[in-house]
Amino acid sequence: MIIWLAERQGMNSKKQKTKRVLYVSEKAGFFGGVERYIYDSAKALKDAGWAVSMMFAEEALELKNFLALFDKNFRTGEIDEIIAEEDFDLVVIFKVTDAELVSKLRMSFNTSVCVSDHDYYCARHHKYFPIGRINCILPSNLFYCSICTMGCGKMFKFSALLNEIRKCRSFIVLSEFMRGNLLMNGFAEKAVYKIYPVRELPEKQNRKKAFSNPPVIMFAGQLIRGKGVDLMLRALARLNRKYHAVIVGDGKDMEFLKNLASGLGIADKVEFTGWQNDVSKFWDKADIAVFPSRWQEPFGLTGIEAFAHKVPVIAFDVGGVTEWLYHGKNGLVVPSKDVTTLYAELEYLLGSHETAEGMGIVGYKFVSKNFRPEKFVSAMSAMLSIRQ
Repeated sequence: MIIWLAERQGMNSKKQKTKRVLYVSEKAGFFGGVERYIYDSAKALKDAGWAVSMMFAEEALELKNFLALFDKNFRTGEIDEIIAEEDFDLVVIFKVTDAELVSKLRMSFNTSVCVSDHDYYCARHHKYFPIGRINCILPSNLFYCSICTMGCGKMFKFSALLNEIRKCRSFIVLSEFMRGNLLMNGFAEKAVYKIYPVRELPEKQNRKKAFSNPPVIMFAGQLIRGKGVDLMLRALARLNRKYHAVIVGDGKDMEFLKNLASGLGIADKVEFTGWQNDVSKFWDKADIAVFPSRWQEPFGLTGIEAFAHKVPVIAFDVGGVTEWLYHGKNGLVVPSKDVTTLYAELEYLLGSHETAEGMGIVGYKFVSKNFRPEKFVSAMSAMLSIRQ
């Protein structure tokens, strides 16, 4: 009886053992979608009782607030000390360019890679050709990728990283599109897990019942060419209805986009807010979201953020966008780079308030069902138990 009780107590202590996870990425702080994913998912795990640590090389915006979430914080230069002193149940690699760092992590811990963009199978990272920005659908290849990157040196370094990444024990993707890219590039199918990201719903729903006057059309994201804000501006310039466009974000294309808006004669209708830590206050006032990416979006977290605020989305059909955007239900899907159709669909929603509102509600229900923190934690726990 005593032995049985002791065994039961031992089993219970194992069940209650705190799971320890280390997140690893180049940047810590609020910068782009990857960093927001890191923060939101780490919060979900921590709220569920996990001990979450962060290892990084570079500092991004709001670093102090970002790192306050984590139990421990390390620099990538401390890797040898971490291996000697720490014991993690799981290490999740996000954006890393150092093949040696990946090698040390995978040789020492149960290591998973969250493939949230094209970095690990495209040497240029963008998955489109440098001339014409035509999206690439080919697997990574030393010969023709060397031509695309205009140099073998960079390609050999990339190949070394890809070789180490492939040897990690598991891989997390956010969409079937990304699963397909990994399989095309030689990743083991049984090691790939699709886990939707976390999107906590606002505590208060401040959505108005009617459109603003004028209606607010919103974009949120980095202001770089791949995000296609210039295509959005060209569509806006053709609208025959009143509107106010809000561009939330920052990036190297800021001045180019401001000059373009001015040249198109719509500068007075377009507001550039710059980088914002709290984007929710802008979503609360938005009526329509535009997701005009020209590159193959691995998923499109901004669309889920819009849905969380009951805002319908109009987006180009690229990458994993149709994983969450269903044409005519929670928004509208437009052929890639088709500015004319984008303009037409904007005209349609601007003139169909009830339809837009209904799409926003469908989007909200989709997020509330599929992107709850507890679903993410459950999926991570299941992956961990399988791979241990």
